Amino acid sequence: MVLAPLSGQVYEDNGKYTAIPDVTVEIIDGAYNTGKRAMTLSNGFYNIDHLRMAVPFTARASRPGYQTQVLTHPGLTDDINGYPDNNSLHFYLKRL
Repeated sequence: MVLAPLSGQVYEDNGKYTAIPDVTVEIIDGAYNTGKRAMTLSNGFYNIDHLRMAVPFTARASRPGYQTQVLTHPGLTDDINGYPDNNSLHFYLKRL
């Protein structure tokens, strides 16, 4: 079983892409990865450790006052050198 981190940022979809803190980012459908979550920091950055590689998943970013966004990911993979390649996922939330 190979594990890798997923990271990214959550921005406000306001044309300025302002970082949003305290957003819950969670895997809502992804076999073994389902239920893993993280909160964004003041710079909008999040990191979810120990996701199984090559398992497609769906992730959700939510915070009160913002429209929830759900994105799908084909699954984490390695590059030709054996390092995680596509291990980022960014969200853009609109204010309600």
